Amino acid sequence: MSDNRIWNTKLGKTMRVEEFKQHQQSSVGAIKFATRESGWVLRLEKIIKSSFNDVGKGWFYILEKSKETYEFGKLKKFLNLVNFMMQDTVLNLCKDSVHEFVKFILSYIPDSTEIISTAVVKNTFKSRAIAEVEEES
Repeated sequence: MSDNRIWNTKLGKTMRVEEFKQHQQSSVGAIKFATRESGWVLRLEKIIKSSFNDVGKGWFYILEKSKETYEFGKLKKFLNLVNFMMQDTVLNLCKDSVHEFVKFILSYIPDSTEIISTAVVKNTFKSRAIAEVEEES
């Protein structure tokens, strides 16, 4: 999940607003698919079930029917840990995505704009502005 991002910031060409929105919607759709039941969750579920499938009655018995036994067992603690790890991964994904998107947007904001005439405008970009944002985070 660490390689995934919510927004697509690797756009190699200039494009119209509608095309940009379509790229972003596609990227959001891809991350939804990767994290929902058909992707990440399903794979984790299969891994956990296959790993604990051969465990008989005891701490990690996945076919436990008694709620009281489950509440005091190690399986519940393990599944809570997996849940917290998934939440942490999603939080880091969101933070990294927002940080990358901010860098992307800032790269298109000029440091200064000089209007020479009605037909000539000179924008000066400063690469240091992006570095300053990184230091603040």
